[in-house]
Amino acid sequence: NWNPNNSSCSRATYQDISYFPPHGGIRFLATGNSDDYSSCVSIYQDIGIRPQAGQQFTFGVWLRSGHGPQPPIYMALWALGSGSQSAETSVSGLDGEAWRCYQVTLTVAAQDVSVLRAEVYLPNRNMDVHLDDVLVWPGDVQYCP
Repeated sequence: NWNPNNSSCSRATYQDISYFPPHGGIRFLATGNSDDYSSCVSIYQDIGIRPQAGQQFTFGVWLRSGHGPQPPIYMALWALGSGSQSAETSVSGLDGEAWRCYQVTLTVAAQDVSVLRAEVYLPNRNMDVHLDDVLVWPGDVQYCP
């Protein structure tokens, strides 16, 4: 379940839309920060894994824009506990027509991590982003082709 961070974000799951098909399967998640959701900063999903220091995890996701070219967004994988650390990357090239794969790998440094968090940031207003085939997996995995 994807949750809004800091405020409310528009979120809808679409199924079997012939003119806007999912990347894989039959559904994808659309999220955005326009109109009533203008204070939306990011959406995240917590993964109930208690990693050990030195372990690596990869967060991969297929993304596209819902309405033409979008400015860059960001994605991050967090290790949360008494201290926090993240690995993040900028995502550009979302044009609304093609799904594109992005990934980031985190090496956990702290011993007291209680949860991993996959997060997608929407830094500008009026963004509309689609997510599909999200993966958080142990190791430095080559998820994207």
